[in-house]
Amino acid sequence: MPVSVIDGLVVSSGPVEINLTTHCNLRCRACSHLSPAAKPWHVDVDVLAADLEHLARVYRPAYLRLLGGEPLLHNRLVDVLKAVRGTGIADTVQMCSNGLLLERADDAVWDLLDELELSIYPVRGYSRAWLEKLREIEARGVRLKLEMVSAFRESYTVTPVADPDLVARIHRTCMPAHEWLCHTLHEGVLYKCPQSVMFHLVGGFERAEGNAGVGVRDFRPSLAEDIHAYLTSPDPLGACAHCFGSVGVLGGHVQRPRRGWLSQDDSDPGSLVDMEFLGTLERNGPQDDGCTASAGLDELAQVLGIE
Repeated sequence: MPVSVIDGLVVSSGPVEINLTTHCNLRCRACSHLSPAAKPWHVDVDVLAADLEHLARVYRPAYLRLLGGEPLLHNRLVDVLKAVRGTGIADTVQMCSNGLLLERADDAVWDLLDELELSIYPVRGYSRAWLEKLREIEARGVRLKLEMVSAFRESYTVTPVADPDLVARIHRTCMPAHEWLCHTLHEGVLYKCPQSVMFHLVGGFERAEGNAGVGVRDFRPSLAEDIHAYLTSPDPLGACAHCFGSVGVLGGHVQRPRRGWLSQDDSDPGSLVDMEFLGTLERNGPQDDGCTASAGLDELAQVLGIE
């Protein structure tokens, strides 16, 4: 089972995700974390460490994933890494980034990190010096996972999807929730997915409060059971009425101004659902969503023209 209870611990085959920041240096049109619309925020190091220690009493992920926003924007990143390692919640620590700020990071970051997953977007900023930095990071023992991003799927709608059957279908086929298990810890609450966090923080998503998460700061004998029941429930969250899961329509990658970023024509949110891909997921299970392609360092250099 992807999520099970073993000896009183909720054990997940996926990560627990931590948004170190809400803001980002990019403004990707269909950002699933809604970073261009979020107010700048950094997680407090001491609060995060305490929350992870609380969570570790009842929950064990396969690994810890640090992301954002853009995690390299956090002003105490080395302290964050030391703190999360000290909690013992997971043996492996991964960071997900667009990579554009790698050269600004303290080298101590790479000695505290196990894996670096980069989403490489069709934007300016990737240079020969950047590539050499990436090779240096790999030489320090950090495992690299490189993803070339060429497209996005629509990720959200401010106007909720009115058809409860369509909401249920989107939820059942949601790969972040059921395949990738993107459980997210934010301010002492464990959420099933990052979208249910960000809809709440950004505001304006009227149904996002329903089934909003499980608080972990106050221990109780039923906490592990409460978390397991929440994470494995077949019922959609309130946030699912505003989220397209894995089946938003596919479009090209574009950067969009922050002012008005949240605005879109969602008067008919059902029209933003890729019904063909939804049917494919229902028939065949998890599939490549058509947005990214894995690459090695040499292939990346060729694609970017920075050999």
